[in-house]
Amino acid sequence: MNIFSLLHFKKKKINIKIILILVFFIVSIILGFIIPNTSNAEVKDFLPDNTSFYYHWTSKNTFLNSFDNPFLDKQLSEDKINNLNDIFNESSNNIQEIIWFRVGDNKEDHYLLLFSRLPYKFLDEIESDTYLFKKIDKRIILVTENQEVLDSVSLSDNSKFNISTFDKGINIYWKLGYSEDILNNTFPLLSTRDTFVNISEKKKKQIINIFQKNNDSFVKKDKSLLQIPKDFDSIISFNSSSTINFSNFVYDNILLSQFYSLPIYYDDKSVKEYLLKDNIIIQDENSWLMINNDHYNISNFRNSFNLEEVKKTLSDGTLYTELVFNEEEKSIDHSFKEYSYWQVDNLFGIELNKYNYLSNRQYLIEDILSDYIYLGELWKNYISNTDIVEDFIHFKVNKLPKGQLREYLEKYNVTSLDLLSYSNSMVKGYVIIF
Repeated sequence: MNIFSLLHFKKKKINIKIILILVFFIVSIILGFIIPNTSNAEVKDFLPDNTSFYYHWTSKNTFLNSFDNPFLDKQLSEDKINNLNDIFNESSNNIQEIIWFRVGDNKEDHYLLLFSRLPYKFLDEIESDTYLFKKIDKRIILVTENQEVLDSVSLSDNSKFNISTFDKGINIYWKLGYSEDILNNTFPLLSTRDTFVNISEKKKKQIINIFQKNNDSFVKKDKSLLQIPKDFDSIISFNSSSTINFSNFVYDNILLSQFYSLPIYYDDKSVKEYLLKDNIIIQDENSWLMINNDHYNISNFRNSFNLEEVKKTLSDGTLYTELVFNEEEKSIDHSFKEYSYWQVDNLFGIELNKYNYLSNRQYLIEDILSDYIYLGELWKNYISNTDIVEDFIHFKVNKLPKGQLREYLEKYNVTSLDLLSYSNSMVKGYVIIF
């Protein structure tokens, strides 16, 4: 057939339509081979509801380049990846995501793999005496030794794993009591059931996000616009429900040990209990700054003030003498820029944006008025805008008291450490940044 004859002037309109149809048909065939087939389904959408553990490598980078992370077992990761490489040989280069999972109390390993493309008759060319294979989506392959799992895995429209929305790094889930043999080596902080973890890297920092579904009502208490000094050694915040919202491990082994090293710490039990409730404490060498939305009874913090005797009467008419802190005599007002703050003996304070600031150093008060940052800036690159931070700690490792915590962090060349407890409408948990 002479295709140029189709361009005869008298049949121009009809022939151009025919040519366009032919071109479209040919291009569609070519693109079918070049462009990988796609699907809206995510790999984790195929996890069975009775999954008791999964370990999700979200990209080639996560299983080709292991994190230098003290919480991850590198050998365990390498063993699983090498096993898959042995199964798929050269085709393993096309793997983009991997989920290694277990179901129920069974210790058998299963895999969900997302490929960049799956050639025609891909599964026909794979041979294994151990594993069974099934194409469950356009680019997703199930690998298992169990025929029952092979037959039962399907797309879930309302999976309980949908609260894990992280698409970078490594995602881990466990149901306590089923996967300790794995997690004891992989992640030593497990303490609760139905827990999710995301481990990733950002801006040369490693971030570990440990969270669970939030079944409590979400109350937004945003402190992100609180003014704090730009330069300091550590900052600690305790919420009145810290022991619930924050991991007991973090609270007992890190927060409290750091708190006891602060120059503000007193042996008096009542003062300690007061400081451990709804306070933000900032340390800079031997200087400290406390922030609270309640007025401080500053007589708790100093014992050098003059006391005066005041005669009082009980309800039954009994006379008694009470030693009263004479605050007014020692109150001095200072002006700085457009602000005013007060001084009582060697304590300085100001009320700013409904928060009360108390410090043993004048420069810290003036820093929050002139050379400050907002609290939310400390972690804005590492958490979502919808996350409300509750309890938190930030410190420089070389400022920690000598002990196991400092030795452990210095062993892995960690120079600073941040721990945050947070919540939003879906999840609650805590983040470690180092």
